[in-house]
Amino acid sequence: MENIATYKYCKSKGDFTYGYWLVPNLGQGKPSVVLLHGFPSFSLDWELQFTYFAKNGYGVIAPDMLGYGGTDKPLDATAYKAGGLASDLVDILDNEGIAAAIFVSHDWGILPLSRMINLYPERIIANVFISLCYMPPDPKFNVEKLNETIKQMTGESSFERVSKQKMEGFRLASMTLKLPQIDSFYSLVWPEDPAIWKTNIAPKGKLRAWLESDKRCPHSSY
Repeated sequence: MENIATYKYCKSKGDFTYGYWLVPNLGQGKPSVVLLHGFPSFSLDWELQFTYFAKNGYGVIAPDMLGYGGTDKPLDATAYKAGGLASDLVDILDNEGIAAAIFVSHDWGILPLSRMINLYPERIIANVFISLCYMPPDPKFNVEKLNETIKQMTGESSFERVSKQKMEGFRLASMTLKLPQIDSFYSLVWPEDPAIWKTNIAPKGKLRAWLESDKRCPHSSY
């Protein structure tokens, strides 16, 4: 990163410590850009963008989202509600004295940005969604009903990947796996052939079985 970024910490009002990369805004009349990673990633996924934005006069903030990297990893699932994550992002902006910024989100990073739009629109200059779109609040959302609808349409329960069973497997990965098993986890989520997800992530219990057996598959080229 050519020493252009510094890793800093911020305590949110929700009492979580966030780690984030900061490329200082040098006051060239351009705003800062906040880069929100998805799953299973962390802040350095944006490393190449640090240099690009810095060379073009922008500041950069790239946080490790809650549960990742150098940021706190609470085990209480309610800590990960999108509204709370949005509030934490505001605290990071305040910590750097930034009134408003451009937000770029990828994958699950779109959820806190979606709530930023709903709850703190004055802190956003512009927003970018990559791979997934804006998601409005939906208190009636039911993943099981969604799975049933998708299965009727396609013959597969593709959204089992975000069901309780998958979350159980992710929690197992984050809480109990040893380093070699972490390699098993990453080989499955970044495989050479994503079709393996249909047989080893989507069906109930398959992700847990894969991890506990410490299975491996060829990694993707990237």
